[in-house]
Amino acid sequence: MRRLLHLSLLALPALLTLPPSAADGPFRVTPDEACVVASRLTGTWVPDEALAGRLGTTARFSRLEFTEDAAVAELVPERYLEFLRGKPITLAGSLAATTTGGKKQRHPFLLVGFGGNQNVVVFRERNGDAFGDGESFILTVVPAKERANDLLFTGGDFNNEPFKAYRRAAESE
Repeated sequence: MRRLLHLSLLALPALLTLPPSAADGPFRVTPDEACVVASRLTGTWVPDEALAGRLGTTARFSRLEFTEDAAVAELVPERYLEFLRGKPITLAGSLAATTTGGKKQRHPFLLVGFGGNQNVVVFRERNGDAFGDGESFILTVVPAKERANDLLFTGGDFNNEPFKAYRRAAESE
């Protein structure tokens, strides 16, 4: 045991001199079965007009489609290391967002824990780089007894912005 501790202490300076990305390795999804958002986010969502009226908000998107793909996390460039350090990544994939005007765009995303909230970090293409710009927003999923009745609430990147309400799309939508 003492020899193992001694060897570990000898290796510590070498680890401390590695650049942060080499010490941390690539980004990876760490599944968390207790995370409601991560376990229920995938699928297609459409605005819930009744709840929107109650919240006094209008959805920016007519459709949101979250698809899981853990490999997306490994594609995120090192330049986001400082921003993502210490934030658990519980889901990754692609988000297809259709604006109310009908324009559809697909973006890679990560679901991360940040400041007590779940945030989606969406990466948008900029100058030919699929991860050229990262934006985030707070969201939560309210699970219903039947999955088809789940609700999704999306906010801004700060907690002072009103949320938009979505419901799971029916198969016919």
